Amino acid sequence: MPTIQSIQSLGSTPSVSRACPEGRSVTHPRRAMTRPIGIQPATPMPAPIPLTMQDHASTVARNPAGASQLVARLNTQDTAEPAVRALLSRYGCRALGRPRERIVKWTAKIEEALRDQTNAAQALDALMAGDTRRMVFLLEGLLKLYRKTYPKLESQYQRVKALEDALGGISYTAAMLREVDTTGLPDKVIQQTREKCLNAQAKAEQLLADRWLPGTAPDGRIKGVASILAHLDAQAWQPYDQDRETLLKTIRSELHEIETNRYDMADLHNGLHELRRRLRWISVFTEAVDGLVVLDATRNPLPALAPRLDTDLARSKFAQLQPPVRESTPVRLSKSLYLENMAAVLELGAIKDALEPLDFVATALQEAGLTTNRAASEALALTSLDHPQSYINDKIAAAENLYIQLRDTDLLRTFRHELKPRP
Repeated sequence: MPTIQSIQSLGSTPSVSRACPEGRSVTHPRRAMTRPIGIQPATPMPAPIPLTMQDHASTVARNPAGASQLVARLNTQDTAEPAVRALLSRYGCRALGRPRERIVKWTAKIEEALRDQTNAAQALDALMAGDTRRMVFLLEGLLKLYRKTYPKLESQYQRVKALEDALGGISYTAAMLREVDTTGLPDKVIQQTREKCLNAQAKAEQLLADRWLPGTAPDGRIKGVASILAHLDAQAWQPYDQDRETLLKTIRSELHEIETNRYDMADLHNGLHELRRRLRWISVFTEAVDGLVVLDATRNPLPALAPRLDTDLARSKFAQLQPPVRESTPVRLSKSLYLENMAAVLELGAIKDALEPLDFVATALQEAGLTTNRAASEALALTSLDHPQSYINDKIAAAENLYIQLRDTDLLRTFRHELKPRP
């Protein structure tokens, strides 16, 4: 029987009820498999002076030199979204222009959720509820793209990542508590799981109290937000066109790494979970760049994927990206490629979600001293969760088939090629 490797919380476990013993119980609907992190409906964006892809095309047609003038307007603050302008005003920050404005947008969404919170428990609820946690993901994803170009942003990336990891830790331990509560596992295992749930919640609340609550900065503002804006203000930034190429090149590089790496589907953490996580980041990146990438349903470089366009997934509000309101030259990405990547994330996620409870219970049995080795732990976990002995092999085989299909379709190479600037 292949051995499932230990799971660590990576912020990708679906949000569930944070029902910890002797703690607060806040219900968060478990994410359906048709709704991956980072693929969400575009938020309506007020734009007093809408500068769109169509504006750019008409400008160039009338006056080729006007393209540079449009880019110059994009790099001013007067046309930025109201939420961006309001945040910069509240924090006494100068106009930062379009490239850095991408980061400010997601920061503003998080600040809005935290601005009126008076304690860590309330702030945690605000981040876990609704759409706010996705904003943390998008901010983390954008900083992840920029951190190699701007090493001084590494500290900000790590702090936002720590926040998302803490939120993920709550979702993960709460999900596992629900699993063990429905089994006949020994009380010791259940109690240990409850303690892990409480510890994850306490860790997240402490992180919020230290950095993400109003008043954590000397002037009464949010320290985490103030630090991001200060770093953006101090950092010399590439001009718009160069920044655009940097982002696209970085996403292409990520795709190339996924394409050339090999993932062992029998290894839950370093294989299956890692592949799904990296594919999911591609979806996060394409949304986080805030309109730089737009979907095109008329482009099908892999004709076999065209049927994806006639599916419930394709028609759902979750198969959307941000509109190019603040981009002069967005890149058009085949929607069928995007949907195929989304489908791979969903299907691999379903297998991961099926195997995680088994891995968790097997580890818990060993930690409780109820088994002497991993094989015995997995065998007892299978019985406790009412799974047949073939359960692990069946799930691994399904993941391997998906991985083979992903490679055979040439999805990643084609996706990468789509993100190259075209005339």
